[in-house]
Amino acid sequence: MTGGAFRRLLPRSLGTQIALATVALLAVVQACSVAILVLTRPPPPPIFDPDWLSQRLAALAVGAGAEPAAERRAWLDGQAEARWFEFALMPGVPPSVAGGRAEARARRLEAELRAAAGSGIRTLHLSLDPPPPGAAPFGPPPPVPVVPGPVPGRADADGLRPVRFFVADFELADGAWLRIQPHHPDRLGPELKLAVTWLVLFLAAAVIAALWAVRRLSAPLATIAQAAESFGRGGEAVPLDVGGAREIEAIAGAFAAMRERVLRFVHDRTTMLAAISHDLRTPLTRMRMRVERVGDEALRDALKRDLDALEAIVVETLDFARVESGAARRDRIDLASLLDTIVDGRIDALQDVRMAGSERVVLAASGAAVRRIVENLVDNALKYAGSAEVSLAVQGGEAVVSVADRGPGIPAAQLESVFRPFHRIETSRSRETGGTGLGLAIARTLARAHGGDVKLANRPDGGVLATLTLPLPRDPANPTPV
Repeated sequence: MTGGAFRRLLPRSLGTQIALATVALLAVVQACSVAILVLTRPPPPPIFDPDWLSQRLAALAVGAGAEPAAERRAWLDGQAEARWFEFALMPGVPPSVAGGRAEARARRLEAELRAAAGSGIRTLHLSLDPPPPGAAPFGPPPPVPVVPGPVPGRADADGLRPVRFFVADFELADGAWLRIQPHHPDRLGPELKLAVTWLVLFLAAAVIAALWAVRRLSAPLATIAQAAESFGRGGEAVPLDVGGAREIEAIAGAFAAMRERVLRFVHDRTTMLAAISHDLRTPLTRMRMRVERVGDEALRDALKRDLDALEAIVVETLDFARVESGAARRDRIDLASLLDTIVDGRIDALQDVRMAGSERVVLAASGAAVRRIVENLVDNALKYAGSAEVSLAVQGGEAVVSVADRGPGIPAAQLESVFRPFHRIETSRSRETGGTGLGLAIARTLARAHGGDVKLANRPDGGVLATLTLPLPRDPANPTPV
C-alpha cells in the first residue's frame, strides 16, 4: 500500500488521528508486555532426588576434604554439580540455619549422608526446606510441583520425598567447614534481566513511534508557522501545500487567504498613495504660477514657503511609494559596502559622517529600501547634531546598523511618537528646522517590511542612538534572492 493510499484510509479529523495514535501506541506496549511475560516466564526451581542428593553431597564433601586447603575452591568449582550447588568454605562453625520444617526427613537423609561419607567427614548439620534467602520470614514457602531433578526423583513408602531446598554443613577431616546449598534465587535473575531489557527496548520503540506520530501531525503546523514568519519578514508568498488533517488544511487555507488580502491591501494602499501624490503636483504647479502674480511681497514669500513644504511632502511620499513597491524584490546585497558608499558620499559633500567599524554582512533585501532607511537616519543625525557615526555588527542572527550623534537628544516620552507620520519634536512647523516629519516613519515602515525594525534611544553621554536591525538569512553563505 502506497503512502497516499494509506493516508486516504486515515480519519480526517485531527482529534481522531491523535486518539487513534494514542490507542495504537498503548496497544503496542500492552502486546509487548504480554509477549515478555510469556516468553520470559522462569522455569520451575530444580527438585533433587534424595538418593542422588545424598550420594553427590557425600562425594563432594569427601573429595574436598582430600584436596589441599588452597585448592579446594577450584576443585569444587570444577565439579559438574557446581551448576546446581554453591559452595562456601569456612574456617569455623557456620551459623546455624533456622526454620527447617522436615526434621524426620532431615534425620533420615543425614543418616544416609553419614553412611555414604564414612570417615571422610567429622560432623554434619543438615536442614531441609528452610526459607530460601530473601524469602519472607513468615508463612510457608510457595508450593512447588514435584518434578524430576538431575536424576529421576522418587517417593519412598516411608515418605522421603524429593528435596526442594537444603543447607548441608560438613566438617572436613582438617577441621575446616564446607557449606553446600542450591544456588541462591536471584531477585533479578537472567529471565527477569532479559524481561527488563526487552521492556526498555519496547518502551524506547514506543517513544520513537510516539515522536514520529506527533511530528507527522505537527509538521504541517510548523510549515504554516515558517510561512507566517517568512511573510512577516517580507518574504515571497509561496503556495502552501501542507496536507494533513482537515483542521490543518482549514488553517492553511485561512492563512493563505489572509496573506492574499494583506498583500492586496498593501499594494492598493501604495498605489493610491502614489496616485494622490502624483496628482497633487499639477495643482501645486498652478498654485506656484499664480503666487507669482501676488503683489504683496511678504504674502508671496509666505505662500512660496507653504508651497515648498507641500511639495516636499509630495516628493517624499512619491519616493516612499516607489521604494516600497520595489521592496518586494530582494537581491543579494553587501551591507558593509552599501554603508561605505553612503558614508563616502556624505564625506565628499563635506559632511561630518564617519564609519566607526563594520564586518561583511550579506543580506537578501532591497538595496534601494535599505539605502533609504540609512540615509534617513543619517540625515536626522546631521540635521539635529551636525555629525553622525555609523557602525555595523552582527548580533543574535541580525545585522545591526547603528547611527549615533551627539545632539540634544529626544525627550523619553517622545521616542516612539517621532515615528508617527508628520510628527515633529520642534513646534515651529518650519521646514528649515523641523522637516516634514516623514523620514523616520518611512524608515521604520521599510525596515519592518524586511522583517526588521528601527528604534531610538538616548545615549548616556548625550545624543541619540538610532538602531536598524535586519534579519540575516538562514544560510549566510547563500542568501537566495526571494
